[in-house]
Amino acid sequence: PIAYPVAGCESTAFGSGPAPPHTAMQGVSYATVMQGGSPALATRMVTHNWQNLFAHLVAAIVADALEEPTYSESLDRLSPTELPGLMAELDAKRLLSLTYW
Repeated sequence: PIAYPVAGCESTAFGSGPAPPHTAMQGVSYATVMQGGSPALATRMVTHNWQNLFAHLVAAIVADALEEPTYSESLDRLSPTELPGLMAELDAKRLLSLTYW
C-alpha cells in the first residue's frame, strides 16, 4: 500500500497506487483493474459530499470496517507514521477484502 498526502489535510489516504490512465483505454473502471480484471459486488455502499475532505471519506470507511462509532480515531491513523499499524490491523482482522462502492 502507498500513503497519499491529502490536500488541505494533515492526514493521508491509502491505496495500492494511483489510478492508471490505461483504465480508460481498456474500457474498464479502476475498481475492476484493482480486482484483477474481475468485477466485485459491493459489500458496503458509500456516499459522500464533494465539499468534504477525501481523508474524511477514507477515515469513515475505515471506521465502518472496524465498527467504530465515529471516524475521528481512524482519521488520525491515516498519518504516515500510523498507517502501517492500521493496515496490519485491517489485514489481521481480514477486513481488507470488504468491497465498498
